[in-house]
Amino acid sequence: MMSNTPEYYIGKVFKYKAADIIEDFNLSYNIGSVCSYILRAGNKSSKAMSEMDKQIDDYFKAIAHINLEIDRLSRTKRVINKRDGRNE
Repeated sequence: MMSNTPEYYIGKVFKYKAADIIEDFNLSYNIGSVCSYILRAGNKSSKAMSEMDKQIDDYFKAIAHINLEIDRLSRTKRVINKRDGRNE
């Protein structure tokens, strides 16, 4: 079967696909997105911005998803602590 995976999501040496790494490690949506943005940074071009600006943009997107994951985990922790009667 032919792969529709863009080249910027495939490693240059071992040909690992970002999606396969994310699936193999059973990553959440946000952390999977972090991995994708970091792995493609510097490899995906954009007509609207320079290569360096696109790379910086990908890193900012990765940071945004890390922050979303931290927020998600913090909310989950609060719910669990409230359920269990803890004030942590």
